[in-house]
Amino acid sequence: MGNPDHMYAATAKFWKKYPVEGDCLEQGKWESVHAGYDPVYANESPDRVAPYKVLKQLEKEGYIGYLYPYLLTTTGNSTSVADATKFGQEMAEDLLKAGIQAAILTST
Repeated sequence: MGNPDHMYAATAKFWKKYPVEGDCLEQGKWESVHAGYDPVYANESPDRVAPYKVLKQLEKEGYIGYLYPYLLTTTGNSTSVADATKFGQEMAEDLLKAGIQAAILTST
């Protein structure tokens, strides 16, 4: 909340990894930084963009092994293909090192 890492709203130059705790992405603790759409609904319920609440429920019910306790994010709006490719490779490396076998990619 408050964009402490100064994420770009467009033309991203980096990605970030944020720890996630609890059973949902709580309103007021997370906010969308994105110039490509109106973020009101995402900010009202961050689970609309990153379905963490549903995934935590699936984890509790045993449908998935465990949920990676981090959210990896960047802004795609006007980001160059070269930068987006680099970010994707770096994120994939992070996930593979942690033993993650699947990922959900969301978009706005």
